Amino acid sequence: MPILKKEYHRLIYLFGLLLFAASLPLSKYFMSVSQMVLIGNWICEADYKNKLRRFTANKAALVACLIMVLHLVGLLWTHDFDYAFKDIRIKVPLLIMPFIVASAEELSIKNIYTILLVHAGAVFAGTLISVWLLLFTVVNDIRNVSVLISHIRFGMNVCFAVFALTWMISRSAPIKSLVARIGAGLMVVWFIIYLFITGSVTGIGIMIVTGLVLVLRFIFTKAQLSVKVLVAGAALAGSLGMYFYISSIVNEYKNVEPIKLSELEFKTPYGNTYQFNFDNKQIENGHYTWVYICWDELAEAWNKRSSINFDSNDRKGQPVRYTIVRYITSKGLRKDKDGVNSLSGDDIKAIEDGVANIRYGENGNFRDRVINLLWEYDNYQLYANPSGQTMMQRVELWKTSLRIIAAHPWLGVGTGDGKNKFREELEQINSPLKDLGLRSHNQYLAILISFGLIGFIIFLFALLYPAVHQKRFFTYLYFIFICIMLISMFTEDTLESQPGVSFFAFWNAVLILGWRKENNEKKQIPNNEKEKTIAGLLFKRRHKKTPS
Repeated sequence: MPILKKEYHRLIYLFGLLLFAASLPLSKYFMSVSQMVLIGNWICEADYKNKLRRFTANKAALVACLIMVLHLVGLLWTHDFDYAFKDIRIKVPLLIMPFIVASAEELSIKNIYTILLVHAGAVFAGTLISVWLLLFTVVNDIRNVSVLISHIRFGMNVCFAVFALTWMISRSAPIKSLVARIGAGLMVVWFIIYLFITGSVTGIGIMIVTGLVLVLRFIFTKAQLSVKVLVAGAALAGSLGMYFYISSIVNEYKNVEPIKLSELEFKTPYGNTYQFNFDNKQIENGHYTWVYICWDELAEAWNKRSSINFDSNDRKGQPVRYTIVRYITSKGLRKDKDGVNSLSGDDIKAIEDGVANIRYGENGNFRDRVINLLWEYDNYQLYANPSGQTMMQRVELWKTSLRIIAAHPWLGVGTGDGKNKFREELEQINSPLKDLGLRSHNQYLAILISFGLIGFIIFLFALLYPAVHQKRFFTYLYFIFICIMLISMFTEDTLESQPGVSFFAFWNAVLILGWRKENNEKKQIPNNEKEKTIAGLLFKRRHKKTPS
């Protein structure tokens, strides 16, 4: 027997889903709490026979659970069980959400609207928190403004909210009034601006690629010829605009101030000798880094202005002398006594905090993020050292991943051995990344490493088949969701962290298994249907007639 009336258990179920949706961009803790609410409500509601029947009869739900089953089977040939069980604990939502949602009564279109709006509101709150930190605190790395979850996972939430709100604005419900539509539209614009303010290369890339895929989907499936031509032209113009914008950034980066050997000055104003390294082509903001350096003057002047000794490390653990050289170069100054003395107090603090370029100290933007990636590439080409360089670290890790896969092609190394295999492989090549505990930064490679080609095929089947079986793959909401997931998996271990796996497990379950089948993009809910939203149930209770 259920502890409460069925309608109250329904309310708790919807509350658990809403809490989960709100926690995705805001709180790891409440991601766990929301799942505990859903599990506790499932147990207390009883009716196990019907719920288990609904789950076992849902082929899509059973296949969705295969991802978790794959990790459990992978225990058979793993050696590091501590890491394996930690990995499985993180991935528990891959089992919980399909099971809970598929065994519950299906959600209505109004329930879906409410969940989407709550999620968008939570994303909006997250962006406000990040901007507040950006404006009123010292931010050494622009990515650190996302303090609640990682900036990449937050960017995924922002992208989903952009497309979900756009979809709701275009429909007759739930955003009905003109004021509400304008507000939702402004929120979409704000989310896009936020991605550029924070220089979220991954988020911007996901948004652009997903947008282009949606355009292609629209052109080939729905539009008339004239609309197809217009939309294709707009997409082409936007793509060209982004191409030329990025090209202009690259050209600016490569536009280096020339050095005229005949005009070189070899002495500082204080009579000391400058050092020049013309073989090293590193640049900062259009200036060569390793010219006009006087180490003695730098050390003396720096030690007078900072509590961090010239021969020690900055707060990021980098040799502060190199941070000083890069930072002063980025200002177009010579690396001598006058160069250090010309630095402001904010400049000194930025260097102490590990900021190596004045632009990075200005909280950054998309343009400066691209310039930083170009610098990382040049530095990797010169020194083959990816330390502290996000993109080049990925390149190093992808190469390492391929070597591990080649050694274990069919079944992989098991659920828990991937981390150790990475460390062993990086130690063999004496990589600077060997002690950082990093993994592939590519979900597809991560699955191939753990479960080999056989497991990878099962993973793709479990990833894509449920939506195909339920005829949801090309419905708008699921399509944008799976685009975001598939794109993110190229540069991230999306399912190897709690926020990433929770994002996938929640939306995958809700958009495939939880949504009532008749509620597709063409059909509306009949006017006489009794919606089981929180507001609807409360309204029903208040207006229920009292027996005479």
